[in-house]
Amino acid sequence: MDISGRTVLIVGGTSGIGLGLARRLAAAGSDVIVGGRTTGTVDHLKTITIDVSDPDSIRRARDEVLTKHSDLDLLVTMSGVMLVEDLRDPAHLTDAETTISVNLLGTIRVIDAFTPHLLRQGRSDIITVTSGIAFLPFPLMPTYAASKAGVHAYTESLRAQLAGTGVEVTELVPPAVATAGQAKANPAAQPLEGFLDEVIELITATPTPNEIVVRAALPHRWAEPRRHLRRPRRAPLPVPQHPARTLTPPPLTEWARFAAPSGPTRTGSTGSATPHPAATGLHRRGPHPRWWPSRRNGTCHPRHAAPADEVRKPGRATRAVESIIALAKP
Repeated sequence: MDISGRTVLIVGGTSGIGLGLARRLAAAGSDVIVGGRTTGTVDHLKTITIDVSDPDSIRRARDEVLTKHSDLDLLVTMSGVMLVEDLRDPAHLTDAETTISVNLLGTIRVIDAFTPHLLRQGRSDIITVTSGIAFLPFPLMPTYAASKAGVHAYTESLRAQLAGTGVEVTELVPPAVATAGQAKANPAAQPLEGFLDEVIELITATPTPNEIVVRAALPHRWAEPRRHLRRPRRAPLPVPQHPARTLTPPPLTEWARFAAPSGPTRTGSTGSATPHPAATGLHRRGPHPRWWPSRRNGTCHPRHAAPADEVRKPGRATRAVESIIALAKP
């Protein structure tokens, strides 16, 4: 993605990651407009007031931006709130509704407002911002995680529907970043400048990946359910243990009934009672040390024969065939 000479609107970029990204894009030579509910803290950048939870505010901001910047060709929507919830308290529903209205519905409203203009541009980009928490449970902020998972799913569908229109859709998946609100709460958060360095490197790659995932977010993006959260497996069924059948090896004199009248023996002489297996047609097959019947005479080594006092019962296949034959008889 080319980030120089672009006209960019970043909704939700008045602080944190959004403001840092806005400054990086401006430094690359783009004309950047930053939108948010409070814009007084933004210096040296164009601003516009917009509340993503209010459809009327979005329409007014759209008309104002497109009137002044008709060449807008890059939209970044990243408005979001992170609210801690206690699901045991019914009062958490108010926070859940606020989170969904801002994080999920706000993203959809902004994209819906600017998509017709971006389609007319021919070549343009939309960047949505989710979170590593979108890909694994986060019990402390359950609705926040659910809203970001919803933005991820919406982004996938938006990319599929806009394929071939000239509008490219990219998803930014940040980890915990040490912004003003995260630096003290999460000591393991990634420094903001290091995060932005990786983002710019990935976003300017050719071709631009569908998902911008920095190294710190990879464990979240490809997370698997924790072992203690998995459904316990059923205990394996016991395997019946049958006593091993012990067969007494036949005496060497029994080799005589397989011997040819005159053939080579194990020692290479003739006339012995223990012939060489090659003379009897018993050849070794594979690495298993067994003597198998050859095609020449069809004989078998005595040790593989059933004991004389053993009566073998027919298997299920044999019984089934016998039943079919019995039914077929008149």
